[in-house]
Amino acid sequence: MNDNNGTVNVDHLKNLGHVVPYDRYNNPDPALLEIFENPYKDRKYSTQFVFEEFTSLCLHGDTLVDVATDENNSPEGVPIKNLVGKTGVVFSFDMVSNKVVARKFHSVRKTAVNKPTVRVKYVLFKGVSDNRTLVENQIICTPTHPFLVRVGWGKYKWVAAQDLAPKMQLVADQRSKDLIRGIPRHRLILENELGRELTNEEIVHHMDHNHFNNDPDNLEVMSSMAKHFSHHQTKKYGKEFNIQELIDLYNSGENFSSLAKLFGVDSSTIYSRIGHLVEKRTQAESLRLKNNSTELDNKKTECRRLYEEGYTVYELSLYYDRSDTTISNWIVDAGGVMRKSHETSAIRTKKELPSLNHRVLSVTPYENCDVYNMEVEDTECFFANGVVVHNCPKTGQPDFGVITIQYFPNKSCLETKALKIYLGAYRQYGAFMEAVTNKILDDLVNACDPYFMRIEAKFNRRGGTDISVIVDYVAEE
Repeated sequence: MNDNNGTVNVDHLKNLGHVVPYDRYNNPDPALLEIFENPYKDRKYSTQFVFEEFTSLCLHGDTLVDVATDENNSPEGVPIKNLVGKTGVVFSFDMVSNKVVARKFHSVRKTAVNKPTVRVKYVLFKGVSDNRTLVENQIICTPTHPFLVRVGWGKYKWVAAQDLAPKMQLVADQRSKDLIRGIPRHRLILENELGRELTNEEIVHHMDHNHFNNDPDNLEVMSSMAKHFSHHQTKKYGKEFNIQELIDLYNSGENFSSLAKLFGVDSSTIYSRIGHLVEKRTQAESLRLKNNSTELDNKKTECRRLYEEGYTVYELSLYYDRSDTTISNWIVDAGGVMRKSHETSAIRTKKELPSLNHRVLSVTPYENCDVYNMEVEDTECFFANGVVVHNCPKTGQPDFGVITIQYFPNKSCLETKALKIYLGAYRQYGAFMEAVTNKILDDLVNACDPYFMRIEAKFNRRGGTDISVIVDYVAEE
């Protein structure tokens, strides 16, 4: 039937169908619904709506997802379209512990065909502190797909792609060789497989001796430090190391990264050998030792250079994850001179500086594309193209389904565009399937008071089980 029949208050509905604010996507408010007078009140007829897009949280098929795999073949990740029908382990971010984790993924699927998308561009630095290269990256996704944005020390919020603004700071993977945010990737993978944290004595062994093949089937636990150390060094490095020598060097001021460079191995190898054998330093001891390290000197020099280019202390504090006071001390220690605020303003008005540390550059419309999504256990996000993106509602329930609404109108009919906006508000709504279906029925019945209404919700298969919820309403005579 035609909703625009002359009885519709056009002024009241003129904004329907426009993109609604992102906070609407976790707040299915009945006030979003609109009705109009039934022009055929004397007839008994039914209307049926079928909504096949219960989600818009989708990514372009070429988006690289950081999954556990042989990283020699897929150094930046695997295209999400190549993961359809597969299960495995993906790197995610736990906002409670503020740490990267590895979690199982499943239900990778094409969620929509030929859908409007946007291109989110951002920049990041790659490489060690004394040899960083500015790299531009991007993600193509549907306009409402959420990105994790940092808003303070250990504080984050989800922001839809269409609402991202230049200079917003995305949460990055900080990936360096076999480390992700400073933690050995293979250790996270195996801990997820075992369902527990590894002890200090346990070592992750790559069975094919390829340190970058992090396929879970290639990882095993060795309980003997000495056995693994000897085995791994002989097979991979062709030489033996003196553990006491490593400890002595570490205690003299070296760190895992500098020791790795010194001995020609990766830093996680050093960490796995002596991480449990060295004592934790106090803050004062760390600062005293670090002041003598080449790595910190390089970082201070880089910090001074960036400051002199025009970056503010605040921007640098976010970039290095240090306090404003520490950044100021670094600049002075490296021979720099602190400037006045008006001097910074003068520099910034003369030149446009690139953003630091995964800052958003722009969000622009892109072409229509097929889009994909996946579900991740225990968390609501995963790393894609170097940043954290959302994957499903907070409950971890499937976020895609087909909603069929059939009803016999009484005095009022449901306005289609408003109904679409209302159903779209469930995209980020954390609730169980039965609760969602019954809430939809209650809200629609309250809005239009029909003779009869049936809601059928068919959700994605989960754990090999098809899930469907059907609820009915019959008016009292």
